[in-house]
Amino acid sequence: AASGPSKAKSAKVASKSESASKAAKGGKKKSAGSTANVVPGSYSILAPGLGGAVEDENILKGKTFVLTGIFLEVGGGDENSIGVENLKSMIESFGGKVTTRFSKNTSFLLAGNNPVAKRFTDARAKSIEIINLVRLNGLLKGQLTFDRLGKLEALDSEEFMGDAYQPATNASVAFGDAKPAAAKKGAKKPAAAKKEAKKPAAVNADEIPPLESDDDTKPAAAAAATSQALVAHANPSESTSSTAVVPVSGKKTKFQMPRPGQNGAISGIFDGQRFVLTGLFPELGGGGGLNLGKDKMKALIENFGGRVTGSVSGKTNFVVVGKDPGASKVGKATAKSIPLVDLLALNRVIHGQATLDDISSEPAPRITNFSAGYKGNGLLKNTAEW
Repeated sequence: AASGPSKAKSAKVASKSESASKAAKGGKKKSAGSTANVVPGSYSILAPGLGGAVEDENILKGKTFVLTGIFLEVGGGDENSIGVENLKSMIESFGGKVTTRFSKNTSFLLAGNNPVAKRFTDARAKSIEIINLVRLNGLLKGQLTFDRLGKLEALDSEEFMGDAYQPATNASVAFGDAKPAAAKKGAKKPAAAKKEAKKPAAVNADEIPPLESDDDTKPAAAAAATSQALVAHANPSESTSSTAVVPVSGKKTKFQMPRPGQNGAISGIFDGQRFVLTGLFPELGGGGGLNLGKDKMKALIENFGGRVTGSVSGKTNFVVVGKDPGASKVGKATAKSIPLVDLLALNRVIHGQATLDDISSEPAPRITNFSAGYKGNGLLKNTAEW
């Protein structure tokens, strides 16, 4: 009589072991028996040219998504649709479309934790590809192409249920090769010369986009013509202390301006907070010269209840750092223990993925190039400190 339960337990353990062995196959579960593996708000939503994402704002153009399940790692929204609105906003910022029903135009079923089983059945019946957020993240960061995505091993509904679900992070993921499809009868074997395919070039998924010169002094013409600004940021979702340094490419990047109360953006989130801006913000656009992007950054903060002032004081809560910030403001903020933050950090707060306390305690953006006008003023001994 005791053999029944024992066999069931053995089968369960075997099932978990099999799940663990599939860890590297395109975002599947990496460890068996993991519990509490979803950290709310741990995934930072992407925007074109930001957070390591590709700059192509039309990469998802012509692609239609249906979402099912919840995305606790994204956060925001109601209990039964956690993360859905934020993901909808992210997909649309890359040119994609999100609908609630399947149609002949549906490209993908994006599944989260505990999805609706019928969605899987319907998707398979309509030959709609099922993906998880890990794979979508790989697409938007250039780690996957649509062609390679279609060749990854198919995902099963069981892999999204309960503790079997693998949450997405902003870290790099090794997408393993798919299992070879069964050969059709009479089909010719591929030529030996085509047996080995070149592996795709490694992509750093932790790239942080350029935050573009400070306000008070014009950059030297020679420096502007020959130097590139490099800004790195420690990703708070990573356990490693390493940071990525990304050269400014000169390409115009766009940031989708959030609006209070829409797509998970929290109204009044900056109420009572004072901000000082330093550097330029080309990803926001607008203005020119030493004011590039600043008007829009000021409007963004004020739209969510914050106040922007021109100088650092004891009443300043945050200094927002852009490209080529001024050493004067950075130095004063550091001396007064005022947190240095960037656009990505503010965007996470706006969408409920972090609190103001969270970004206050995170590592400051690492600055390796200041506005040319501040060189040699002695305020900072070594830019590598930042």
